[in-house]
Parts: sequence; C-alpha cells; structure tokens
Amino acid sequence: MNRIKSYFNKKAGDYEAKRKEGVLGKMVSREMRAAMEMLDIKKSDKILDCGCGTGAYGKLVKDKGGRYLGIDISQKMVKEARRNGLDARLCAMENFQSNKKFDKILISGSLEFCKDPERAFKRCVKNLKKGGLLVIIAPRLNLPGLFYQAYYLIHGVRISLFSRKKLSRLMREAGLQEDEQAWSKPNPLAFILSGRKSSSS
Repeated sequence: MNRIKSYFNKKAGDYEAKRKEGVLGKMVSREMRAAMEMLDIKKSDKILDCGCGTGAYGKLVKDKGGRYLGIDISQKMVKEARRNGLDARLCAMENFQSNKKFDKILISGSLEFCKDPERAFKRCVKNLKKGGLLVIIAPRLNLPGLFYQAYYLIHGVRISLFSRKKLSRLMREAGLQEDEQAWSKPNPLAFILSGRKSSSS
C-alpha cells in the first residue's frame, strides 16, 4: 500500500494532463463517456467516487447537479481534487464507512490496487443504499491488461486483472444484480459494468 501511495503522490501534479494526451487520452475519454452514461446522474444524486484521483469524474458529476464525495489513498491526489473545488477525503475504499448511504457509487480504476479486491468490493457496497447503482471500471485479463500489469510491476506495484466472470461473481456475492444490458468495453484495456443493490440487502 505504501508503494501505491508513493507512486500516485509523485504523479498527482500532472496526472490529469498526462491522461488527456495521445492514444491514452482517447481511451480515457471513451471510458469516461461510457461510465457517465451508465451512472446517469440525476440532480441531487449522492455519488461516491472510489479512487477519485484529482477529481475528473467529480467535475462531471457536479455539472450534472450531483452531490459528490471522492475518496483516494493518495494525499496529494486528494489535495488536487480539493483544489478543484471537490469534496474529497483521504481513505482507502476498503476502509471507508459512511452513516449516510449513497445513491450511486463509482469504482473508477481503483479495485485493481486493493490487496484483497473481494473484501474491498464488499465493504464498498455497504455504503450503497438499497436499490442504489454501482458502476465499476476495471482492467481486463487480456494482452493490454498484462502490459498494464507489467508497467506497474516495474514500479514495484502489484495489481489485479479481472475477467467478466470474476466481476459478475463479485457483484453477485456483494448483493448486486448485474445489469446484463449495461456493460461495455470502451477501450482495449477496460471493462465497465453496472449493478443495482437488492432492495432486501
């Protein structure tokens, strides 16, 4: 965890600018459009963004009239998000607990950095209200995903990759009903899936 924090603290200053450049920028843009379409933000929706980074999604959520909270393990990422006018807190998704439930949760490229993704996912879902929507973006277990994994290994960080089957199982075990019509592969690297929390969970 310390290596992950250290890595993202170093990247915080120009993180968003780098993600907008070249081929990566096009991939990220398609990914964000697909995720926002699935989230379908309504005015006053309470949104939790797990792995908020510098707050790229937060700006979009606020533009739609949503009430936003971002969490991240990187102190400098959180500082940048706050500088961008967003409510952001320093916390790992597996440790976050709120007395108020959220209408929608976005897990945006953070589950792969968790030491125990299954536990982190289940803990995160506890913050979702009954009937609430969760949207997850995660790296696929394929060749681009393996290159992505290798990149982080070079920097001393281990990450997980996911199959569609594994993500579906995580959702089911956490009490979510996967929306079979709402999943996509916006670029060669990522899956985006959505699921709704059972009203009896």
